[in-house]
Amino acid sequence: MFAPHDLVTIEVWARFHGLSQTSLRELCARAHVYPHDVHSCARLLRAVTLARGHGGVADDYLDVADARTTKRLWCRADLKTPLGRMTADQFINGQQLVTDHQIRASVLAMLRR
Repeated sequence: MFAPHDLVTIEVWARFHGLSQTSLRELCARAHVYPHDVHSCARLLRAVTLARGHGGVADDYLDVADARTTKRLWCRADLKTPLGRMTADQFINGQQLVTDHQIRASVLAMLRR
């Protein structure tokens, strides 16, 4: 979420955090979440947060070549593309990619720091 650019693949996401893909996948397995879901959630949360703070719409902060990809990301999260300014709380509590309540609470606590 704090990346200077959209981390478009799990490999790039892992590298940004100083991990191998294998290590990242192992961490996700220990937390009982799917890496692809967490990655998509992180990308969307970053986009929502930047749109709220800097203006524009969340889609503006996703590095995608095709609008179908963006639509697919929002559909996977079980959200429609936000036309207004969704808050991080609204996104975390509304998305269906990461549903574990402890993880959601931890993410929200981190955002409030």
